Amino acid sequence: MIHPQDITTEAEAAVLEHADRLAAVNGKHWHPTDDTARDDVMLLVADLLRAHAETGIEMQTWRAALDVVLDHLAAEPEGADLLHRLGRPAWFTVIGTTKDGQREPVAVLPGRRRPEVAIGGWSTQVQAPTAADAVRAVSRVDRPTA
Repeated sequence: MIHPQDITTEAEAAVLEHADRLAAVNGKHWHPTDDTARDDVMLLVADLLRAHAETGIEMQTWRAALDVVLDHLAAEPEGADLLHRLGRPAWFTVIGTTKDGQREPVAVLPGRRRPEVAIGGWSTQVQAPTAADAVRAVSRVDRPTA
């Protein structure tokens, strides 16, 4: 249900309307890892989104909560598929190295992360439909035009 004073875009409203499903997907894919604290926070954020969707309460910080859940969902195939169907590109962190003065992508992680990189290394955050598109976007920016 979209509330008249809502400040969401259509894509954001669609994600909020599916907050119960997001929480269910997160709960289904949750399992203890070395990063249990991050998973626990993600589940709490999903519950916050569910409450927003149920009540329509406008919260000034809900977009940050939504981003946390979307980043986590992008890492799971079912979640990435849901985001794709909703027309909501996911964020990816592209990590690379510099070779012959050119930035070369080496790895792509779902979500916005701030990895520590060695001298000569780099990372950037890109919003794209797929990880391959994120790498292409970074490569296109770094290549000189002929």
